[in-house]
Amino acid sequence: MHGKNLISFLYLSSEDVCDAKVQPHHLIFYENRMTKTILFMLVVFTSLTGTLAQELEANPQRNRLGITYASFGKNDVVRADALDGELSYNGDKFYALGVHYLHPVYSGWLDIETALEYTHHTFAVSGIGGTGEPITPYNVNSSMISLPIGARARFLQYLFANAGFLIDIGADASSPIDSQNGIGLYLGIGIEYDFLPGFSLFVNPYQRVHALLPFALEKNHQKILEGGVRIGVMFGL
Repeated sequence: MHGKNLISFLYLSSEDVCDAKVQPHHLIFYENRMTKTILFMLVVFTSLTGTLAQELEANPQRNRLGITYASFGKNDVVRADALDGELSYNGDKFYALGVHYLHPVYSGWLDIETALEYTHHTFAVSGIGGTGEPITPYNVNSSMISLPIGARARFLQYLFANAGFLIDIGADASSPIDSQNGIGLYLGIGIEYDFLPGFSLFVNPYQRVHALLPFALEKNHQKILEGGVRIGVMFGL
């Protein structure tokens, strides 16, 4: 299953999900570990932003704003416990458009990053219908507005690594896929090159898991996994 290695310590692998040997107490263990990990990262992030704000006051630098486009990857829908007779949602394609903002701290090697993004996913549906016959495959969509909040660390002059939280709001109420309203996680690594002072281009392969902690707090909630490449152009403010 696409993206099964994404943050594997937080969630079941796709093989475990489909394995009939998975017991309810195993699912409770993973859900509790997921919740504790989210809360721990929220505490760490809150402490970090306070420290970074103090450093920024002492070392003001130039903010940057840019536009981004992401695709060139794979998407998938997973849940902790597969349902009997459930249709299969196979990732077909996706794209994301966004406005990206970087707030530099710590002598230019560490940035606070955030963005406002629109993401559109398409999935191919297949499976067995109510008559016991295979259904004719068809496509469904799921869209969302995402607000990533995280940090980007630069190293070896042109390279960087980034990670943080996602706040997702579903933008397609008619989608048969569970609402992705909730908190997710992302991580990535990339390369950025400055062509002119205040102007740069970056390429950022990444992985995301949406609705890792859904606002609805439903049991066995569907989650969208997304892995792709983001391309962006940044301008100094």
